[in-house]
Amino acid sequence: MKNFNNISFAVAFIVINISFAQDIYLGRIEVIGEQNRTNPQSSEYGSSNTVSQEEIEKMPKKESTIAEAIKANPNVAFNKKADKSIDSGEISPKDFSINGASYYQNNFLVDNVNFNYDLDPAGKRPSRGLWWAPTLGSQALNLDTDLFKRIKVIDSGVSAKYGDFQGGVINTKTRDPKEGFHGILSTSYTSKKWSKIFIDPLVEQNYTDNTSMMWLNKSDFVKKRYRAGIEGYVSENFGLLFDYTRTSSVIKNITKPGVMDSSIATQPDDKRKAENYFLKRIINAGDNVVLRPSFLYALQKTEPLSNTIWVRIWICT
Repeated sequence: MKNFNNISFAVAFIVINISFAQDIYLGRIEVIGEQNRTNPQSSEYGSSNTVSQEEIEKMPKKESTIAEAIKANPNVAFNKKADKSIDSGEISPKDFSINGASYYQNNFLVDNVNFNYDLDPAGKRPSRGLWWAPTLGSQALNLDTDLFKRIKVIDSGVSAKYGDFQGGVINTKTRDPKEGFHGILSTSYTSKKWSKIFIDPLVEQNYTDNTSMMWLNKSDFVKKRYRAGIEGYVSENFGLLFDYTRTSSVIKNITKPGVMDSSIATQPDDKRKAENYFLKRIINAGDNVVLRPSFLYALQKTEPLSNTIWVRIWICT
């Protein structure tokens, strides 16, 4: 009788546990994900990575360039000269490679208009005996990233519709004017005195003494940047966005002792200047009909030694 009671108790215990297990239900579970620029968009033929306007606004900006905005892309590698301390005075856009292609093989677009710089983008001298001008690099203009609605980097499996290149595509789209009335006025300044320039002690002597490499030292500089802009809607159907930026740099050349006495005369300074004028209009012509004409004028002036080089670009969309 005693054994029977033990068996009955065990059976009852198992039945109770089963009954309790049947009363446990999982409710509805919703998983909501939000894509960001670190997660590439993949398709059957390739992949892309998009930086949105919201992400651009949150980024810390040093020079407000495309290169800064896409630094987090794992498929983008920057030129080894991009952040050299001896080139601190340069204002040209930084060069970068996409998926290992040459940095001058990328295709840059703003509102589907190409702005590649095809005049010696590699900046190579044809002969040691010939003088050559500083190059802009691979980008013909340096538009402020605050004007972009998105920056899309297509890094592999690029469609043939872009054409004439072997690297990736940087397709930017300018934003519309914001609601209401807004304006911006800003300036920035930096120089050698405000910077800490690091040069490897093993090679520092090459850039300061009477050597051929001393001409490459551009770390003694003064750089200024100005920006002014206005945007808003004049009426319900007409909006306007205007932006002007100017970046200038003065680079002091080292006077070579074997060429002239620095107490009598010195080498003239190198000067750089880049200006961008951007104008965009929004016209609501009717139901589901919106016109977005835009005009961009970019000017870059370079004065190495006694020569002056002008580069002007007009883009209308």
